[in-house]
Formats: sequence, C-alpha cells, structure tokens
Amino acid sequence: MSDDLAQGRLVRCVYGLLIIVALSVVSGRIASVTSKEGDTPFLSANDRSRWCTIASLVENGTYQIDPFLERQGAKANRRPWGTIDLVRHQGADEEQHYYSSKPPLLPTLYAGVYYVLRHSMGTTLSEQPLYMGRLLLWLINIPILAIFLLATIWTIDRVTTEPIVQCFVAACVCFGTMLLPFSISLNNHVPAAAAMAVALYLFVTGIQQPTKWPMWFFCGLCAAFGAANELPALAMTTALVGILVVTNWRAVPGYLLGASLVAAAYFGTSYLAHQDHLPPYFHRGNGELLATLPESPDDETLREELTRLSLVGPGSSIDRSWTRDPARERVTINQHEFIALVSVFDEAVEVRRWDDWYDYPGSYWVDGRRRGVDVGEPSRMIYAIHMLVGHHGIFSLTPIWLLVPIGIVVGLSRSRASKLPGGASKGSHSRAVQVRQQLDSSVLHKASPEAFMLGGGATSYQLLSLAILATSAVCIAFFVARPEIDRNYGGVSACFRWLLWLAPFWLYSLALASEHLAKHTWSILAGGILLAASAFSMSTALSNPWQSPWLYRFWDLLGWING
Repeated sequence: MSDDLAQGRLVRCVYGLLIIVALSVVSGRIASVTSKEGDTPFLSANDRSRWCTIASLVENGTYQIDPFLERQGAKANRRPWGTIDLVRHQGADEEQHYYSSKPPLLPTLYAGVYYVLRHSMGTTLSEQPLYMGRLLLWLINIPILAIFLLATIWTIDRVTTEPIVQCFVAACVCFGTMLLPFSISLNNHVPAAAAMAVALYLFVTGIQQPTKWPMWFFCGLCAAFGAANELPALAMTTALVGILVVTNWRAVPGYLLGASLVAAAYFGTSYLAHQDHLPPYFHRGNGELLATLPESPDDETLREELTRLSLVGPGSSIDRSWTRDPARERVTINQHEFIALVSVFDEAVEVRRWDDWYDYPGSYWVDGRRRGVDVGEPSRMIYAIHMLVGHHGIFSLTPIWLLVPIGIVVGLSRSRASKLPGGASKGSHSRAVQVRQQLDSSVLHKASPEAFMLGGGATSYQLLSLAILATSAVCIAFFVARPEIDRNYGGVSACFRWLLWLAPFWLYSLALASEHLAKHTWSILAGGILLAASAFSMSTALSNPWQSPWLYRFWDLLGWING
C-alpha cells in the first residue's frame, strides 16, 4: 500500500473515531437528561415552548398550547410544561389562545417524527414525557448533529490536504464548539448549524467541479432552512446567491428554487398556526391604524367610535386596561377582541388593531417582571465587550475562534488559482485527490484552475471569505444595535447562542488559518491550547445548555456581576 493511501485511510479513521465519540457523548447525555424535578427531559422555558407545540399538534391537532401550560407535575405547584416563551392572540374561533413564540416550521417537522413514534409505541408525550421525550430527542438530534459533523468535516477535507490540519480541525468540529451541549435539548441552533454546514459543503463542491442544478437546488434549500431557524442567517443565504450571480449565474435558478420551497413552508406553517404569514416575533407593536381621535375618549365616546367602525355591536361589553407600554391602553371587546388606544402628540389618540402578542396579563416580557440577563444591558458598548470577550464572549468561551480572523485574511489574500485553498499546490492537491478517489470517488474530485478564477483575478474562495467576514460583522452589529430588552445575550444559556449557526463558516476559515500556521511548532502547540480551552467550555455545559456560561457564574461568585 502506498504511503499516500495509508495516510488517507488513517485520516479517515481519525474522522470516524472523533464523530463516533461525539455522537456517543451526546447519546449518553440524552439517555440521562432530566429536568430539575426529574419528571421530564425539558430543560428550559425555551425547549418547553417547542415541546408544547409538538405534543399539541399530534395529540390535539392544533397549535394552541393552552391545555399544557397549567398541567400539574408530580410535585405540588410544579408545572412541567409551563413556559414564558409564548404569545397570546385571537384564534380562528375568535377566542384568545396561547401559542409558542417560536416559528412553527421546525416544531411542525418534529411533530411528524412524534406522530410516527406515537403510533409505533402506543403511548404519548403527555403520558410518558420522560421516556418518549428522551427517545424523540435521540431520534431528532443525533441525526442532525451527525449531519453537521459530517458536512463540516467533508468541507474541511476539500480545502486542506495536510493530515495534521485535517485532524486538528476535525477535532475542533467535534469538540471545540458549543453545539454538543445544545444537542441534548430541543432548540433551533443545532438544525440551523447543520443546514448551513450542508449548504457550505454543496457550495464549495459546486465551486470545485461542474455541478448540475439539483445540487444547487439543495444548496439553496439548506441555506434557506438555516435562515428559517436563525433569521440572521438570511444574510449568509443572500451572500451565497450573490456570489453565484457573479461567478456562476446558471446555478442561481436552482438555488432560488430550493430557497423558495423553504420560504413557502415557513410562511405557510406560520399561517396554519397563527392565521398570519409572519411569525410571532413580528407582532410586538401596534397594528393597523383604524381612526384618530382628538383627545382621550371616555367609555361612551369610545363605544360610539368603535360602533362607527363596525367593531362593536349593540350590547357589546368594553373593558379598558393599561399595558406594558405606558402610552397604550388595551380595549377588550366581549372578552376576546383587542384594540389599542395609543396616545400621540397634542393629546390625540390613535385607535389601532391589537398587534402586540407578547403583551397579555401575566406576561413575563413586561417591565418589572424580567429577571437577570433578561432585563437587558443598557450600554451597547458593555454589551459588545461581553458578547465578544466577556462573560458571554464568543472568543473568551470558544478561543478557537481567535483563528477565524487569520483564516479570513488568508482566504482574502488568494488572488490567483495557482494555489488551491489551504496553500496546497495544484500537484499536491491532485495527489490528494487520487488518494481520496481510491477511497471514495464521491468525496473529492480533481479541480481545474479555471474553476477558481473570476474576473479581475479574484477567486470564488475570496468572495466566500469576504461573505464570512461581512456576515459576521453585520450579525454582531445587528445584535448590538437591538433595543435594550433584546440585549440579553440570548437569555440564560451557556454561550451567545444566536451566532452558533455561523460555526461551519468559522470552522472553514479556521482550517485556512491552521494550514497557514501549521508550518511552525509553536503554532501547533498554540492551536492545541485553544482547542483544549474551547473543549473545557463545551464540557461545562454538557449537563444543561440552558445555564449561564461558566465565566458568568465564576465572575458572579467573585462578586463581579452587578444586579
């Protein structure tokens, strides 16, 4: 057996062992995952919100989750299904109902898995939440995590040919990010990262070899599905199609067709759930303007105005109450229809349709009820510092990301096709390709220099690195610019979870940086230290991702956290 073939097989064995260990760790945690009270595998209000939707869809045939919220547990005053991540609005029956605040597409897909499992096992989540919940978690999260690991490692295998770099980055993929802890809970972050990992793999594959439209269709489908689970990922979904417009316009129709299919499912399931095409987080303000009154009306004047607008009839009851917005009143008609009275300049009052689904009696999301990080950070500067290098820091909790800026610079510096990604010469890449083809002809193909060239000497890889840089900067700026109520670091969670979907792209940049630095012994040692520190952070959250980061808890112990 040739040295190249033996080396290639050894790398593949390392890949397999790392993936098996990662999946085994998560499987073991899922097999023992339990709430504090020990009666469900639900770890937070966040995942309970989705569990309620899944159970209600299959057991009751509706997205309304009212019956689950007050369900009692084994212990007194224990509500194992209770959640704060919910909204309330008028349903198709013209009555007020509670719904999960999460976009319904993902829970709808998961409900399909539960439907099959329920009819196979003969029991329900309501009857056996611990047993059925763990089984569902395993059936859902293990395949999704496997997809993320495989797709990301396959992408790395395409852009670097150095065995030591391939093994190092594969270890980072499996144990260096915070995706493993989140894989023991029902959430949107792991499927978003997995979808973007597949999209990146298909995109890089399409750059390196002639690709038919079905591959671009699935690339668009996966990129859009990532955005459907993490709205900021829409920036990368758009950036990828922008690169295709410049480099390979024939791929654009297939990509857009796949993305359109996901968009239709996203808005369609939202309409099924809420009778509105937009998901709940678009309903946090004042709705359609119905009328403007010269001054704040008394009850009789208000009744006359609402009668004129055909919103009330003879004998309708009207109740007025204040809301979380001090400039707004809630008007309840016949106990189910809401109207907002909004005070504006010169004492004028606007009569509007009610469109704040997060504002209801007992809502957690009103001033004075939120606690801890949910209160929001008043200072944008302090928020940015903690988000990047502080107690929720992207770089402080996951130090391997310190290599990402270096990788982006390396990617941007490649202006000619004489060098393939990762710095390997065309000849060395061809030898690697021959080895890969002997092992699995579907994994790697020989790439011609023309596949990497664009007008002006730029390469597709340059544009991809530029897209990673721009998207990362835009997303960070987006979260810093959010209003105070949203500057909460993602709530009580083990990291700044809203950027986990970027993991495949950052790992791609990390691979470029690693191959560039692997020529030096000191840099290999430094990379190992960064990976060890990242794995340490990851392991501290394996018990429950819905807890404050270890840095936050340590600083709190030292008395450094105010409030």
